Amino acid sequence: MRYFDAEYAHQLMQQFTTAAAGCSSALGGDYQSEIQVGYLPLKSNRDMNAIVKNTFLDSDEIPGLIENRGYTMAAGDIGDVSFLIPTIQIGYGGWNGTIHGVDFELVDPIFVLDIFPEFVFNSILKISNNLDKIKAYRRTKQEYLEELNKMGEVK
Repeated sequence: MRYFDAEYAHQLMQQFTTAAAGCSSALGGDYQSEIQVGYLPLKSNRDMNAIVKNTFLDSDEIPGLIENRGYTMAAGDIGDVSFLIPTIQIGYGGWNGTIHGVDFELVDPIFVLDIFPEFVFNSILKISNNLDKIKAYRRTKQEYLEELNKMGEVK
């Protein structure tokens, strides 16, 4: 199950566990449950996003910006990283086809290999020069493991 809110995901896991146990009992079956915790949801840092947006506005080489696209259900380690430290994720085009598919191909090499890397470099430079404006936090490995354990609890 992919999710955006850890507490809501925990509620859903509880409901699925209860439903599975109830269905099994109603049908006279046996029931065993094992919960595996996956990726935590990505929580982008708004301060870093604002700095990157200003970097975009300073550039006339990138044709468009999609803001507030909403959440993506793509899984990845980036959500776990965002739990530990301030994090953002930047997406970009220049490709056609199905992601991870055999038809995925580079269609704009100048943008992908020249323009976008320069934009990323400038964004990182501006972020590093404005660290005092970023709401910073740093969680420990222990806090991360506690969050994962909390997700796997069945009460």
